[in-house]
Amino acid sequence: QSKAITILRREKMNGQLSIALLNAGFNYYSTGRLEEALVHYNEAEPIFDTIGMTIGKAYTIGNRALVYWKRGNSAQAITDLNRAIDMLKPLEDDYGMSDYHNQLASIYFEQGNAKLAIFHAEQSTSMAKELGLKEQLRDGYLLLSQLYSGQNKHQQAFDYQSLYIVYKDSLANAEQTKEIANIRTDFE
Repeated sequence: QSKAITILRREKMNGQLSIALLNAGFNYYSTGRLEEALVHYNEAEPIFDTIGMTIGKAYTIGNRALVYWKRGNSAQAITDLNRAIDMLKPLEDDYGMSDYHNQLASIYFEQGNAKLAIFHAEQSTSMAKELGLKEQLRDGYLLLSQLYSGQNKHQQAFDYQSLYIVYKDSLANAEQTKEIANIRTDFE
């Protein structure tokens, strides 16, 4: 990745460079290398501005917000996740908005703000249902189950727990099928 980024910088291929930086930032975030993720996101954002790629800037802001959250700055994370959602609305990017609403729900859940956590989890699952986004549905339903359980609304908690299990199992089965197909292909 770093070699590609170096070449893209040298060749001044800003469109590809900004996307490579965004992807590298996410890879660093995923492996817990938060400082390196921030460096890449902070370099990508002004490039997305320069080339006028709003969706790239929105994802940079939203993904960087997750880094802020992991570093303990929930207030900045909330501000930036809302900003990213607002940027994605006119683009009708329900995938990104669903994911970021789910992240907001998780932050509010962590803070003990059940009302806002439920609002954002429901926003996420509503969008995810329309698009068939199984991972967002799984995560949103689990969170809603936990939230309603904490409010002693046991029937709603049970209903969401049941939906969570359906999507969790569906995703696990899809992954197993994929692994079996890969093993079969390797064998052949």
